[in-house]
Amino acid sequence: MFYCFTNYLTHQQMGIKLWGWRLILDIFQDYTTNYFWFMYPLIAYLIAAPFLSKMLENLTDKEETIFTWVLIIVQTSGWLLKLININWGLISFPFSNWLIYFLLGRLLEKKWNVIPCMESGLIIGMVVVINVILTVIFPQSKGWGLHDLSPMYLLLAVVVYQGILRSTLCKKMSNSKLVVFLAHYSYGVYLGHGIVLLLITPYLRFSSGILSIIVTFFVAYLISVMFATLIDSLIIKQEKRILLRKF
Repeated sequence: MFYCFTNYLTHQQMGIKLWGWRLILDIFQDYTTNYFWFMYPLIAYLIAAPFLSKMLENLTDKEETIFTWVLIIVQTSGWLLKLININWGLISFPFSNWLIYFLLGRLLEKKWNVIPCMESGLIIGMVVVINVILTVIFPQSKGWGLHDLSPMYLLLAVVVYQGILRSTLCKKMSNSKLVVFLAHYSYGVYLGHGIVLLLITPYLRFSSGILSIIVTFFVAYLISVMFATLIDSLIIKQEKRILLRKF
């Protein structure tokens, strides 16, 4: 759908064969460099999830703790070595990169809930402060992963996420039908917002750059929610019914 929209907007004239060939290239190659990039590792992780889950379930508490520390230490070591211009090969192994998010979520899910609220608040505060200090001391690191793949950022993401889940405000919001509805379609909104922005941006021009951004954001979000709801009702639910009936 994204390919069809971009072709329509750029008014590209091509035959059926070239159109089909370009579509294949986009899906398997070009889309890895735009905002769809994360879908490719995500698909791989979802395929691997049952095997990884089986592995983690069979770990004892002690083994699970050791494994968690190994993940963090390997990632931290690679980050520190990079400060002295050494690219450590292990940084591309399963103990680092995007897979760490996938594994830490599962590993810390049980452990974080047993930490008292006051202690978890102190941990969140400490991780935030350390992140800020590291950014100030090592400004060069911003270009190679401090805000994406660094161990401190990973810990920041995990502890803030867990803190939010345990907050009273979050629990109250989770009872709201509107929040539940918007949360349900958040992934669809992400996948569809690119198409929506391409269509509406040329028509939303204001004298103030900030006003333009704010209006574009809200209009794009509302249309994306409607778009995601439509796709879910007309395509995804129907596919699920067929697949469930067949398998």
